[in-house]
Formats: sequence, structure tokens, C-alpha cells
Amino acid sequence: MYIEIKVKGNDVPEQEFTPIHFPIDLKDLETTVEECYVNLGTQYQPIRIDNFVTLGEHKFPTISPNTELSVKLVTERGEEDDTFSTAKLVCCKVKNVGKVFNNGYIEILENQWNQIFDLDSKRLITTPDGFLYVIPDEEGSCTISTLEKPGDAFIAYSILFSFSLKKRTYYFVLDPVVRVSSGHNVPL
Repeated sequence: MYIEIKVKGNDVPEQEFTPIHFPIDLKDLETTVEECYVNLGTQYQPIRIDNFVTLGEHKFPTISPNTELSVKLVTERGEEDDTFSTAKLVCCKVKNVGKVFNNGYIEILENQWNQIFDLDSKRLITTPDGFLYVIPDEEGSCTISTLEKPGDAFIAYSILFSFSLKKRTYYFVLDPVVRVSSGHNVPL
């Protein structure tokens, strides 16, 4: 199983249209869930899987203007009949972690996300505490698009997925931090 991230946009080089795959070490994850107290594994307190995801030579992409970002959980051939056949992407949660945003005053409910993302989707939910939730579509992909001029921001997004093991559903989360960039040279 792996997390697949697709980035499509006008400013994205052609080679980046190829999906980026981040494999999940399922054998070690299953052993850890069965043998250790790592966390509750609930929706409220999911198990962090950072140690079980292989980045390899890839990194989480910077998000440019006019870009569509899609996140999907993919089960590989042969995994359909085992423990991980119940795996599904639950949602992606986005939060603004930039100092410029958090040290200034911005009306969270009105202006935070509509200055960065195209919010014309029924699969996007903003909450009073400032989070943006992206709900998977029928194919199991969480997709969001940036505006033509989003400005610069640093966001963290949580990829929340679940699977059942021994008649219990466990929840897992991966929390990368990425940059939304209008093209200015802002280091991550």
C-alpha cells in the first residue's frame, strides 16, 4: 500500500505530472499495532505513521498557483485479500502553520482559505477552529486546487486513513508540512 500524490498545474514541470508514491511499511505497521501501545488508533488520537512511510528520493511537493493537488491511498496487487483490504482514506485536514498568518490578525472563518484555495467544492469543509477538511471523492481521492495568485503560506496537511485489524478499526495519520508559493523565493 502507498500514498499517491498527484500535482497538476500550469507551473508544474511535465515530469512532476507523474504521481509520487510514498510506500507504507505494512508489515511493521501491523506488528506495531498488535504488539505495542503506540497510541489509541482512534479518530481522535490516530497512530502517527511517519516512521512507516518511505520517502526515498521524493519529497512532498511545493504547491504553486493554479495547481491541483490530489492525495489517494492505493492498495497494491495481492493486498486485496489480507488485513489491508479494508484500508480507506478518511480525509485530509489542512491547517495554516505559517508565522506570518499566525502572528497577524486574519478573520479565520472568512478569509483564511479563500485566499489560497478554490473553495468551490462540496468536498471542502471549513471549521470554526480554522481547519479545512477535504473529503474523498467516489474514487477515494482528496483533491484541492490553489488560486491563480494564492500568495505564500506554509500549511500542514494530515492524511488520515483507516483499516480494520482483528475486528477493530484503527486510524492512522501522516502530517507533512508543505509550502504554497506564488513563485517568490521563500525557503521551507
